[in-house]
Amino acid sequence: FGQIGQSQDERLALDHFLTLSAFFGASNLSENLFRSYFEPNKHLRWIQHFSTGNEWDHRKFQDTLTELLRLSLLQSSDMGSSDSRFSLHPLVSDWLKLRTNETSRQEYTAEAIQALTIYADAIHQEASPLSTNHDIISYVDVCLQNDREYLGGFGNLDTASKRESAVIFAD
Repeated sequence: FGQIGQSQDERLALDHFLTLSAFFGASNLSENLFRSYFEPNKHLRWIQHFSTGNEWDHRKFQDTLTELLRLSLLQSSDMGSSDSRFSLHPLVSDWLKLRTNETSRQEYTAEAIQALTIYADAIHQEASPLSTNHDIISYVDVCLQNDREYLGGFGNLDTASKRESAVIFAD
């Protein structure tokens, strides 16, 4: 990890980004997932890495993917559209999860569920292609698995978060 980023702040931001990514599963992660999470969470230091002037910066996201691919932390990336996608190498994904302590795994699981809820709500507001719905189902499956493994079934999320997530996922 010492090779990623050019400063300690950038390393911490990319560390968080990669670790959170692992909590969505290893494959076909969408830029739009992170872009939708950015809007209500611009104050988070790690996500500011992908912004310019308080706006999401698609090029910064692509540059980051290019750098992570160069360092062999990503298995693949597709940057041909406005929704760049990437896949973590499965071993990297497992390592990212296992290197964190139990409390951090719970926090990342809760953050992934929160990010997915925001993304699903944003997608729900517009007509989305079947592939996007398939991606959401895949992310939900991984989040539910993480939830069972690290949170004991929404154990540490407040009731309002559980209700909001359930309503959005049901739609």
